[in-house]
Amino acid sequence: MLVGLLGPVMVEAADGTRVSVGGPRVRALLGLLALEAGRVVPMARLVDGVWGEDPPAGTGNA
Repeated sequence: MLVGLLGPVMVEAADGTRVSVGGPRVRALLGLLALEAGRVVPMARLVDGVWGEDPPAGTGNA
């Protein structure tokens, strides 16, 4: 899988097929995970990266 983060967010499957990426929060989450490829990312880091200082209640289920 190839993830492009500079410029428009772009994802390609191993066979070169482009994969549709959701809205801004999904793109932010994808970017955070791509930058930490192969490593476990703590939920607190993901919540902070997606929602910043004002996360909604129940982010663990979001």
